Amino acid sequence: MARKLGDTLAEGVYGLLDNGFDLADAHEGYWREFLPDRRRVISSTIDRVRDSAIEPAQKARMVASLKAAIGRNYLITPDLCVKYLRAWQADRVRWRSHVSALRRDYGRRPAGIKRALTMLGIGQFAQPGVDGRITPAARRQSARIRAEGPAVSAPPDPWSTRDTARVPQAPRHRVGVAARSK
Repeated sequence: MARKLGDTLAEGVYGLLDNGFDLADAHEGYWREFLPDRRRVISSTIDRVRDSAIEPAQKARMVASLKAAIGRNYLITPDLCVKYLRAWQADRVRWRSHVSALRRDYGRRPAGIKRALTMLGIGQFAQPGVDGRITPAARRQSARIRAEGPAVSAPPDPWSTRDTARVPQAPRHRVGVAARSK
Protein backbone atom coordinates (compact mmCIF):
# COMPACT_ATOMS: atom_id res chain seq x y z
CA MET A 1 0.00 0.00 0.00
CA ALA A 2 2.80 2.43 0.90
CA ARG A 3 4.34 2.20 -2.57
CA LYS A 4 1.00 2.76 -4.31
CA LEU A 5 0.29 5.71 -2.00
CA GLY A 6 3.67 7.19 -2.91
CA ASP A 7 3.04 6.65 -6.62
CA THR A 8 -0.40 8.24 -6.34
CA LEU A 9 0.84 11.24 -4.37
CA ALA A 10 3.76 11.77 -6.76
CA GLU A 11 1.55 11.58 -9.86
CA GLY A 12 -1.02 13.89 -8.26
CA VAL A 13 1.56 16.47 -7.23
CA TYR A 14 3.30 16.35 -10.63
CA GLY A 15 -0.11 16.77 -12.26
CA LEU A 16 -0.65 19.94 -10.24
CA LEU A 17 2.80 21.33 -10.95
CA ASP A 18 2.68 20.49 -14.66
CA ASN A 19 -0.61 22.39 -14.93
CA GLY A 20 0.75 25.53 -13.27
CA PHE A 21 -0.60 24.91 -9.77
CA ASP A 22 1.29 24.44 -6.54
CA LEU A 23 1.12 22.19 -3.49
CA ALA A 24 -1.41 24.48 -1.80
CA ASP A 25 -3.89 23.40 -4.50
CA ALA A 26 -3.70 19.74 -3.38
CA HIS A 27 -6.90 20.00 -1.34
CA GLU A 28 -9.57 17.33 -0.89
CA GLY A 29 -11.51 18.49 -3.96
CA TYR A 30 -8.45 18.01 -6.14
CA TRP A 31 -7.85 14.49 -4.82
CA ARG A 32 -11.58 13.64 -5.16
CA GLU A 33 -11.18 14.33 -8.87
CA PHE A 34 -7.66 12.97 -9.32
CA LEU A 35 -8.12 9.53 -7.73
CA PRO A 36 -10.92 8.37 -10.11
CA ASP A 37 -8.96 9.89 -13.04
CA ARG A 38 -5.97 7.76 -12.05
CA ARG A 39 -8.15 4.63 -11.93
CA ARG A 40 -9.45 5.44 -15.43
CA VAL A 41 -5.88 5.79 -16.74
CA ILE A 42 -4.93 2.45 -15.19
CA SER A 43 -8.08 0.83 -16.64
CA SER A 44 -7.27 2.11 -20.11
CA THR A 45 -3.75 0.78 -19.70
CA ILE A 46 -5.21 -2.64 -18.86
CA ASP A 47 -7.25 -2.51 -22.07
CA ARG A 48 -4.16 -1.61 -24.12
CA VAL A 49 -2.14 -4.42 -22.51
CA ARG A 50 -4.91 -6.94 -23.22
CA ASP A 51 -5.03 -5.81 -26.88
CA SER A 52 -1.24 -5.94 -27.26
CA ALA A 53 0.98 -8.62 -28.78
CA ILE A 54 2.77 -9.16 -25.47
CA GLU A 55 3.52 -12.78 -24.57
CA PRO A 56 0.43 -14.21 -22.75
CA ALA A 57 2.11 -15.01 -19.41
CA GLN A 58 3.74 -11.57 -19.26
CA LYS A 59 0.44 -9.98 -20.27
CA ALA A 60 -1.36 -11.81 -17.44
CA ARG A 61 1.22 -10.60 -14.89
CA MET A 62 0.90 -7.03 -16.14
CA VAL A 63 -2.89 -7.07 -15.99
CA ALA A 64 -2.84 -8.59 -12.49
CA SER A 65 -0.43 -5.88 -11.31
CA LEU A 66 -2.53 -3.10 -12.84
CA LYS A 67 -5.72 -4.52 -11.30
CA ALA A 68 -3.97 -4.59 -7.91
CA ALA A 69 -3.05 -0.92 -8.44
CA ILE A 70 -6.70 -0.06 -9.01
CA GLY A 71 -7.70 -2.02 -5.90
CA ARG A 72 -5.10 -0.21 -3.80
CA ASN A 73 -6.23 3.11 -5.25
CA TYR A 74 -9.70 2.55 -3.76
CA LEU A 75 -8.06 2.41 -0.30
CA ILE A 76 -6.50 5.86 -0.81
CA THR A 77 -8.87 8.64 0.23
CA PRO A 78 -8.69 12.36 -0.53
CA ASP A 79 -8.42 12.99 3.22
CA LEU A 80 -5.42 10.63 3.49
CA CYS A 81 -3.66 12.45 0.62
CA VAL A 82 -4.20 15.86 2.21
CA LYS A 83 -3.09 14.70 5.66
CA TYR A 84 -0.01 12.94 4.27
CA LEU A 85 1.11 15.98 2.29
CA ARG A 86 0.59 18.26 5.31
CA ALA A 87 2.62 15.91 7.52
CA TRP A 88 5.34 15.75 4.83
CA GLN A 89 5.50 19.55 4.64
CA ALA A 90 5.69 19.85 8.45
CA ASP A 91 8.44 17.22 8.48
CA ARG A 92 10.41 19.16 5.85
CA VAL A 93 10.21 22.29 8.04
CA ARG A 94 11.44 20.32 11.08
CA TRP A 95 14.23 18.72 9.04
CA ARG A 96 15.33 22.08 7.61
CA SER A 97 15.49 23.47 11.14
CA HIS A 98 17.45 20.42 12.30
CA VAL A 99 19.97 20.75 9.44
CA SER A 100 20.37 24.47 10.17
CA ALA A 101 21.12 23.66 13.81
CA LEU A 102 23.67 21.02 12.74
CA ARG A 103 25.36 23.51 10.41
CA ARG A 104 25.39 26.11 13.20
CA ASP A 105 26.77 23.67 15.78
CA TYR A 106 29.17 21.69 13.56
CA GLY A 107 29.89 23.88 10.52
CA ARG A 108 30.05 22.92 6.85
CA ARG A 109 33.65 21.73 6.69
CA PRO A 110 34.31 17.97 6.39
CA ALA A 111 35.55 17.65 10.00
CA GLY A 112 32.37 19.28 11.31
CA ILE A 113 30.18 17.23 9.00
CA LYS A 114 31.94 14.07 10.18
CA ARG A 115 31.24 15.01 13.84
CA ALA A 116 27.59 15.71 12.97
CA LEU A 117 27.25 12.35 11.19
CA THR A 118 28.77 10.60 14.21
CA MET A 119 26.40 12.45 16.56
CA LEU A 120 23.48 11.28 14.39
CA GLY A 121 24.75 7.70 14.68
CA ILE A 122 25.54 7.33 10.97
CA GLY A 123 29.24 8.23 10.93
CA GLN A 124 30.21 4.66 10.00
CA PHE A 125 27.90 4.71 6.96
CA ALA A 126 28.89 7.99 5.30
CA GLN A 127 31.83 10.32 4.88
CA PRO A 128 31.89 13.99 3.88
CA GLY A 129 33.67 15.04 0.72
CA VAL A 130 35.58 18.29 0.25
CA ASP A 131 32.45 20.06 -0.95
CA GLY A 132 30.23 18.66 1.81
CA ARG A 133 28.58 15.96 -0.28
CA ILE A 134 28.08 12.67 1.54
CA THR A 135 29.44 9.37 0.18
CA PRO A 136 27.91 6.08 1.35
CA ALA A 137 30.58 4.04 3.16
CA ALA A 138 29.96 0.86 1.13
CA ARG A 139 30.38 2.77 -2.12
CA ARG A 140 33.51 4.47 -0.78
CA GLN A 141 34.96 1.07 0.23
CA SER A 142 34.24 -0.58 -3.14
CA ALA A 143 35.75 2.37 -5.02
CA ARG A 144 38.90 2.18 -2.90
CA ILE A 145 39.21 -1.58 -3.50
CA ARG A 146 38.75 -1.10 -7.27
CA ALA A 147 41.33 1.67 -7.37
CA GLU A 148 43.92 0.28 -4.97
CA GLY A 149 43.26 -3.45 -4.65
CA PRO A 150 41.86 -5.38 -1.67
CA ALA A 151 45.13 -5.54 0.33
CA VAL A 152 45.20 -1.79 1.08
CA SER A 153 44.94 -1.02 4.80
CA ALA A 154 44.99 2.80 4.70
CA PRO A 155 41.65 4.50 5.41
CA PRO A 156 39.98 6.37 2.54
CA ASP A 157 40.97 9.99 2.04
CA PRO A 158 38.30 12.15 3.76
CA TRP A 159 39.14 15.04 1.40
CA SER A 160 38.52 13.05 -1.76
CA THR A 161 35.67 14.16 -4.04
CA ARG A 162 36.03 11.02 -6.13
CA ASP A 163 32.98 8.75 -6.12
CA THR A 164 30.68 11.09 -4.20
CA ALA A 165 26.96 11.01 -4.72
CA ARG A 166 24.87 13.89 -5.98
CA VAL A 167 21.16 14.04 -5.35
CA PRO A 168 19.41 13.65 -8.73
CA GLN A 169 16.60 15.95 -9.73
CA ALA A 170 13.29 14.12 -9.95
CA PRO A 171 11.99 13.75 -13.50
CA ARG A 172 8.80 15.62 -14.35
CA HIS A 173 6.04 13.45 -15.74
CA ARG A 174 2.69 14.42 -17.16
CA VAL A 175 -0.39 12.82 -15.69
CA GLY A 176 -3.65 12.17 -17.49
CA VAL A 177 -5.53 14.78 -15.46
CA ALA A 178 -7.17 17.67 -17.23
CA ALA A 179 -5.90 21.12 -16.32
CA ARG A 180 -7.99 22.66 -13.60
CA SER A 181 -8.91 26.30 -13.34
CA LYS A 182 -8.08 28.15 -10.17
